[in-house]
Amino acid sequence: VGIGGPGTEHCLDLSGIMVSFHTAEDAIDFCVAVQRTAQVVDWPRQLDGGIKIKLAVHTSPCISTHIHPITQKAWYYGPGVLTAYRMLGVTLGGEISVSHNVVTQLPQALRTSLTFTRSPPSCYVTWYTL
Repeated sequence: VGIGGPGTEHCLDLSGIMVSFHTAEDAIDFCVAVQRTAQVVDWPRQLDGGIKIKLAVHTSPCISTHIHPITQKAWYYGPGVLTAYRMLGVTLGGEISVSHNVVTQLPQALRTSLTFTRSPPSCYVTWYTL
């Protein structure tokens, strides 16, 4: 799977992919592009209403990496990866969940261009829907 742009796909499992970016803004731009593309794709009739994609963005230092022997892609490990997976677990299809770490790194113009869609269970995650 090639994603294009500034991101690097590094983990693929049955539930999805994990992509790393150099900046939080690049990650958000990618997520917005994915959601917008999913909205305009001519999906087969069996997928009435299309596919609702769940995306989660979190930033943190990488604790360690491992090169997968078959794919030769890096797998990242550490609390930040687990946080992103947990965030994804509470994200609904069509949403982008963003951790507080990410929100504080985004330029004000980008923060205000996204629409807050529901109250988070804590102050840790903010959900956006296009």
